[in-house]
Amino acid sequence: MNFENYLKESLTLYEDSRLKEAMEYALLAGGKRIRPQLIFHTLKAFNRKEELGYAYACALEYIHTYSLIHDDLPAMDNDVLRRGKASVHVVYGEDIAILAGDALLTEAFFQLTRNSLSDKQNLKALEILSTHAGANGMVLGQVMDMRPEQLNNRVNIETMLEKKTGRLLEVALELGAIAANQFENLKIFQEAGKWIGLAFQIQDDLFDIEKTAEELGKSNSDEENDKQTLLKLIGPASAKELEKTYYYRGIECLKSIPNLNSSILMEYIQSIQKRQY
Repeated sequence: MNFENYLKESLTLYEDSRLKEAMEYALLAGGKRIRPQLIFHTLKAFNRKEELGYAYACALEYIHTYSLIHDDLPAMDNDVLRRGKASVHVVYGEDIAILAGDALLTEAFFQLTRNSLSDKQNLKALEILSTHAGANGMVLGQVMDMRPEQLNNRVNIETMLEKKTGRLLEVALELGAIAANQFENLKIFQEAGKWIGLAFQIQDDLFDIEKTAEELGKSNSDEENDKQTLLKLIGPASAKELEKTYYYRGIECLKSIPNLNSSILMEYIQSIQKRQY
């Protein structure tokens, strides 16, 4: 079974309802699946099968998808387009969109445990996923993103980006290591994910000014909402150089990890760096 089929199968556990329809609409809408792929490539870099990470990747994709549903709501970014389709609240209404996000977040922690890994691995995975996704991580980054008056310097902007975008990329690398039963270098994986996450978000911000909504499959709400970005602070040319620097730092972190075939991860990260949307 490939991972897309695994995701579809995961939804069969829930009763047929408009809530389930909205969850399915959002979860199976496509997307690059970068976070699951980071888990799988980390496993392969430790010479483990990617299927070991399916439950963790499913949980992470549930959380990523819930965050997108809530990000798109009128009270937040007010986006009407996501992954080339109408946003969940446009199709199902704000009430169901909120509850679909709530359900995906809650069920993520159940989905994470649907595996044959050890209790030690699953407890650590639960700990770091909740930490990175919660009130000190991604959610706090979302709050910071909605307070542009506080994003008045590079340090504050990068702190917001590291939390809002970077944390789910950091945890992907860590979850891959945990699924491979490699606990020794989680801090280095986290550091690598931090730099890769910053570079990834700078790329996204550059795409917002270089490409159309049709090319990106989403609307450019940052401009409409007058969001503060590194591009506004330092300019596109400097941002492009910073993106390259941060990808390089992330790869160098991974190359320092013993017993890891870092070239497998490096090649995938370089493919992310070359993406066009």
